[in-house]
Amino acid sequence: MRAIDTTAGLKHRFGEGSIVELTALEPERMPQILNALFLRFPTAVVVENVGGRAVLDVPLTESPLSGVFSHLEEKKEELGISFYSVAQAR
Repeated sequence: MRAIDTTAGLKHRFGEGSIVELTALEPERMPQILNALFLRFPTAVVVENVGGRAVLDVPLTESPLSGVFSHLEEKKEELGISFYSVAQAR
């Protein structure tokens, strides 16, 4: 998968939001993980997706940082996420 813009470009276009970094337990499951996240955060944008690691930009209009964190914490085992971090985008 290719990035559609730089991180700075995405921040400019989408405004503040959350940057989500996650790693899959099984790299081949990343498409299913991303599809599940797009169901909850439809306007999220994949910034990077390489080797079982993905970075997404979730606009603030989708969910506050706490909502993104709560959703990932609730679904991490079900989706097969081994690691994730959520940070506020500037």
